[in-house]
Amino acid sequence: MAVQARLEAHRPRLSLARPIPQTGLIGRHNPPAELDMTVVAIERMEALMGGREITGLIPRRGSIVDALSADPPASPGDRTYRTGPQEPLADIAARYLGARETGNNRMGRDRRMREIFEADSAWTDGTTDGYPWCASFVSLCTQHLIRESEHYQGVRPPRTAGVTAFRSIWAPAQNCAVFMDGDTRYQAHRGDVVVFTFSHIGIVTSTEFGGIRTIEGNTNAAGSREGTVVRRKFRTFDLVRCYVRLPVTS
Repeated sequence: MAVQARLEAHRPRLSLARPIPQTGLIGRHNPPAELDMTVVAIERMEALMGGREITGLIPRRGSIVDALSADPPASPGDRTYRTGPQEPLADIAARYLGARETGNNRMGRDRRMREIFEADSAWTDGTTDGYPWCASFVSLCTQHLIRESEHYQGVRPPRTAGVTAFRSIWAPAQNCAVFMDGDTRYQAHRGDVVVFTFSHIGIVTSTEFGGIRTIEGNTNAAGSREGTVVRRKFRTFDLVRCYVRLPVTS
């Protein structure tokens, strides 16, 4: 119950609309809805603290416990989702066009591929490569944007190799706008991150009739999510699950 009470106190920064249940129960003792809210809150706190692995567990000690024990930070003020400040994300992505793995998701000797794989917190058999890297590429580009722009100083850079983790954990924890085509508030724009329906992710460079132009990692000429290179693509709107836009915090 103490953990749930502290999670509830930090709920605004975790971008959770529903209250955290104060039952003191979790797992098989808890109704699914209550279990989900408690675990989701823990996972978002882990993402907020930049953890190497999202576990849904609270350790006995460490940065997450310290953060929960402290008073919630003051609100950073009103956030906006203007399109202009995020446009450079497309230019950053263009720096990596042509970066190519050697096959089987291995970086080889390409310096840019090493940057991509080491931009996340994933390890496979003691190495930093060997897994699909489209989300790692987007994480790297977003890290550059946050570091190089004065507008995103309140946003914690992502370090995720997973598409779902980027969309469902990191983006909500950082108060990003997550929206779909036809949203009445936002329309896809250069510099938005795009998440596809087939567990793939990229960066929008432009929109046009019938679809979007993108730069994507781990793709190929046929548009696979298991390709070998960073390249430009055209994607139809029916392939888009959602877009992610960073909040302007300064």
